[in-house]
Amino acid sequence: MENIKVTGDMFVMGGEPSPGLTIEKANELFNKLETETDIADLFSAVDNMAWWLEDEQYDFEVGTEEYKEVCEKTEKWFTLSEKLRNKIFDILKSKGVEIPETGYNAVLEPFMKRNGYINGNGWWIEE
Repeated sequence: MENIKVTGDMFVMGGEPSPGLTIEKANELFNKLETETDIADLFSAVDNMAWWLEDEQYDFEVGTEEYKEVCEKTEKWFTLSEKLRNKIFDILKSKGVEIPETGYNAVLEPFMKRNGYINGNGWWIEE
C-alpha cells in the first residue's frame, strides 16, 4: 500500500506497484500457485503492473523504440493477468457463480475481498 495515495474516494498509484517483480518471476510464481490467496496475491500484483505499464505507454511517442518496448511488456503482463483472471473464474464457476460477458469486476471483487483486497478505482489494494 506504500505506493498508493488516497485522496477522498480516489486511489492514485504513486510508484511502480511491484518493484522487483519481473514477468519471468511472475510466470514462475503462476506455475506454483496452490491456494486462492496465492492466486489473489499474484493477480493483484500482475494486474496492477499491467495497468501501470499501459499508462506508461503515453509517455512515449507512438512508433518509437521505447513505445514498442513498453507495449511488448504491457502485452506480456496483460496476458498473464488474463490467465490469472481465468483461474479465478474457474474457481467461481465451480461454486455456481455465473461470469458475465462484461463488467466482470462484479464477480472479481467478492473473490478478491475474501482474499484480502479491495478495488481502489482499478487498483487492487491489500486491505
